[in-house]
Amino acid sequence: MSGNLRQIKSTVMFADVVEYVRLAEIDELDTIRRVKNFIAHLASDVISSHGGKVLEVRGDGVLMCFDEPASAVACAFAIHRAAVDEGAAAPSQQWLQMRAGVHSAQVWTDQHTVYGIAVNLASRIAGLAGPGETVVTESVRDQIVVGLDADVHHLGECFLKHVASPVNAYRLCAPQPHAVLSVASRTLSAERLGRAKVGVIPFNPNAGGADPLAMGDLIAQSVIHAMSRTPMLDVVAWLTSKGFRGRKLSVKQIGAALDADWLVCGTFRMDGARLLVQGELIRVSSGAVELSERAVDRSEDMLQPQSAIAAQFAASFSRHITSIEARRVVLHRLPTLHSHSLLIGAIGLMHRCSPLEFSRSHEALEHLIERHPRMHAVRPWLAKWYVMRNTRGLSDDPKGDAKRAIDHTSRALDSVPDDTFSLAVQGFVEFHIRRDVGLASRLLTKACEANPNDALAATFNAAVLAAAGDTQGACAQAERAHALSPYDPLRAYMLLITASCALSAADFPRAATLARASIQESATHAAAWRTLIVALVSCDRIEEARQACAQLMSLEPTLTLRRYQARLALTQQQASMAVEALRIAGVPES
Repeated sequence: MSGNLRQIKSTVMFADVVEYVRLAEIDELDTIRRVKNFIAHLASDVISSHGGKVLEVRGDGVLMCFDEPASAVACAFAIHRAAVDEGAAAPSQQWLQMRAGVHSAQVWTDQHTVYGIAVNLASRIAGLAGPGETVVTESVRDQIVVGLDADVHHLGECFLKHVASPVNAYRLCAPQPHAVLSVASRTLSAERLGRAKVGVIPFNPNAGGADPLAMGDLIAQSVIHAMSRTPMLDVVAWLTSKGFRGRKLSVKQIGAALDADWLVCGTFRMDGARLLVQGELIRVSSGAVELSERAVDRSEDMLQPQSAIAAQFAASFSRHITSIEARRVVLHRLPTLHSHSLLIGAIGLMHRCSPLEFSRSHEALEHLIERHPRMHAVRPWLAKWYVMRNTRGLSDDPKGDAKRAIDHTSRALDSVPDDTFSLAVQGFVEFHIRRDVGLASRLLTKACEANPNDALAATFNAAVLAAAGDTQGACAQAERAHALSPYDPLRAYMLLITASCALSAADFPRAATLARASIQESATHAAAWRTLIVALVSCDRIEEARQACAQLMSLEPTLTLRRYQARLALTQQQASMAVEALRIAGVPES
């Protein structure tokens, strides 16, 4: 017998009749018949319909097991409803009322029943339940979704008979409809963050591999960790997401429970030492799979602090969300879009080359400020837009743009005085438009000190340090920015700044490599092509530089050396090198 035993994860529930002796004293034979028929009904209909297996009938009680805690909890509520139905025709003093206890743990099984401490604990914890109540252990509470599976009330640490240590217990109630926030309230709530919300569901095994559920959880946790480092996304915490493992719920049901705009889910297969993972990005509103991504690596990759598979998914999915929101801002009427969509889309469009897309970004940001005048998060981005209009040579009023940009950052800082991004953008304005490198440096230093983990502040600081001739400090800040936010949708911009810093340090091969990496992320950013040309000419790779120049002129057909030189915020030596390299590559004088 012992040779056939194996250990599995299971959820055990014990349910019995409350005050059976009192009922029997009223009418013993009738009570016996009613309880026997009721338990038979539970075993044949209620328990089986919830995926449960009856292990043992104990007089007025029944012991059962389930694969998942959520199924056991749903069955417990069904048992209570069935008891109400059974007693509908009886006097109130003869109603059958059930109590239930649920525990989830490793158990021993021989294919017929289960054995172990978990079985005893389920029976003991049922004793904490009152009539019509279900009490569960912490292991069950951690695997269900509060508000979807049940409403939960913590009973504290409870002492149980023949159990050495106190047990954390929770009383469950059937989930009640909660008041739903109005659309305006939810929009404003999302607005304060200006981010899309993403839920990552545990990945499901296709086949094979030891302890596959643990691997599916590990993949999801790694993807959550990677995507949470993207500043424009809010990622639902793992403790909340894990309750949806293996649940037969629609995308809209899960999305509503998590209040998410996007879901990430997928499958995996273990083939020896190889791990093959298929991930999907789903838009909750439509239920459509927007992007599917496949990754292959050694299974040990999931144990690394920075998983390569998770990094691939995080980068691809975050870029796609930014891209899709940018496309929606271009194609849809602005009043029809949610505020977080407008902000993410506007930021994406701002960093593209097309004048139409750049102009649409400005419209979206202005519309957002009209919609939420006190929302400070939009104003620094609008200030940055004015800076970029100057750096691209599109402005006919640089002083006016500087005034507008400073006004937006100042108003943001009035709302949140220590807002790192507003400080950083204000420094960006002083550097690029007003050409006050000293003030820009002080503002950016203050921003970086206020929040050392702000990637864009570090990026802007790198650009200013490079212009001031501090090449070592510039490179250090640029590398730090990329390390802080490796999956940022603005990664192309960060790579560009890092490439510019490498140019300042005369590391031309690295500058060329970084500029190409930036172009690979966003091929329409003219500044990256200009940086690549300067790096290639400095490496004496003239033919490659001329090919890159052809691409640059197709993106910026009105570019001339005179116009470019007028908007440079570089040292004289850096500016001379850049202008000469562009001349060699083929940019016209005027």
